[in-house]
Amino acid sequence: MIFLILALFLKYKIKQPKPAVNRLIKLTYVLAASSIIWGCLVGSFFGEGINLKNPLSKYTPINYLALKAANYHYLHQDSDFLEYAKQYPKVKKAKNGEEFLLAAMRKDGKVENFEAFEAFKNNLLLESSLFAGFLHISLGLLRYLKKRWASFGWFVFLIGGYLFFPSVIEATSFVHYVLDIPKEWAFSVGKELVYVGMGLAVLLAIIQKGLHGLSEVLNVVQIFADIMSYSRIYALGVAGTIMASTFNSMGLSFGFSAGILFILVGQTLTLGMSAMGGIIHGLRLNFIEWYHHCFEGDGKLFNPLKLFKM
Repeated sequence: MIFLILALFLKYKIKQPKPAVNRLIKLTYVLAASSIIWGCLVGSFFGEGINLKNPLSKYTPINYLALKAANYHYLHQDSDFLEYAKQYPKVKKAKNGEEFLLAAMRKDGKVENFEAFEAFKNNLLLESSLFAGFLHISLGLLRYLKKRWASFGWFVFLIGGYLFFPSVIEATSFVHYVLDIPKEWAFSVGKELVYVGMGLAVLLAIIQKGLHGLSEVLNVVQIFADIMSYSRIYALGVAGTIMASTFNSMGLSFGFSAGILFILVGQTLTLGMSAMGGIIHGLRLNFIEWYHHCFEGDGKLFNPLKLFKM
């Protein structure tokens, strides 16, 4: 809402903006829309989330998905559920996922910390960032398919990797509890698609480039690294939330007047750094990770140290 107010103010105040200012206003509108949508999706406002006991919790998408994850772990009585049951004995008496989340709670003074609930939400945010990378890189590969046939193989490889990789780190993906895909099936099919995709990429590269296509197998490291780079989106989000929450907690301990001033200054700093980080790292993911798979520059080679013979 702050970005939206700022954009509207600039639009009203500057009647005939210069091209650079006009681009800044449009960027602010984009930031406003994306921030409002994302805030509604995750239910977080200036570092403060919607409590599990709040009636609105069930209508917040990320909280709803965290509850779905809890129901999945409860029904399967898997290692995650048993681990929480070991730490919090009340979890053993839970009759559903919601009771499981409420039971896995640690109290610090008057503050209730729902450990499993927060852990499931963090896992969802991390997976969402990697899923965004999967979609973005996949679109890049398909976009350049006519010029680089091996891209189709790497696209198959990415699908397989997304299904198989959770088994490597013994994690539960939202494809398991949202799409109701059995873990064993996902891991088995995913593993096969990984090998099929890699082999297909090399085969198509050899058909298109001859023996030089054998080097295509080395791109497996590049593909994996590019996808993992999108985890920076999660890291930026967590860093911004921690900063905002810390400023809120510190402000409450300073008294009313000083506390409000401290929170305002702190939140302004957090907002500015988060906006800069989102823009800078968003551009980086486009220019480095995405362009690597679907863009070739042209024009004259920049060679400032070239020697001219007289």
